[in-house]
Amino acid sequence: KRGRPVLIVRLGTLDLNVAERGGVTVAMLLRRHFRTLNSVEAAVDASQDAMGGHLLVQDLSGCTIAKFLRARAFFRAMLNVDQSYSPELLGNLICINAPRLAVFALEQLKPWIDPVTFAKVRLVRGDPSVTLSEVLPPPCAAEALRYLDNTRDQGRTTDV
Repeated sequence: KRGRPVLIVRLGTLDLNVAERGGVTVAMLLRRHFRTLNSVEAAVDASQDAMGGHLLVQDLSGCTIAKFLRARAFFRAMLNVDQSYSPELLGNLICINAPRLAVFALEQLKPWIDPVTFAKVRLVRGDPSVTLSEVLPPPCAAEALRYLDNTRDQGRTTDV
């Protein structure tokens, strides 16, 4: 058995205008999301505490109000998929490097989020190291922070 699965996503870099110009559609993004959920489900099933779910860390660096508004339909579709097909997978969701608009964005999405799921969400402004240390063992928290630092300028969405 393995420890708790951690998924780190650089959600703040998502720009649907750029993606669409490159031929990427919302349907393609949702298919990728389904594939990621299947991988997360396998990792959660193989973990020591399958009922504890996974830790999802969303790095919101680079998110703007314009990017959020353009992607709002995608976020709603993604939430629908998560809550309809795999609500038990999420242990905690920590949104780090949250800009001021994150509170607004979360309020916009709240009607589509189950209250039990919503209670698992934390917005972190400023240094995320304390929050990550609260939910991960120290070596894992340090590795997650190193990963975030090393990929900051790459603008990619990846799981760890």
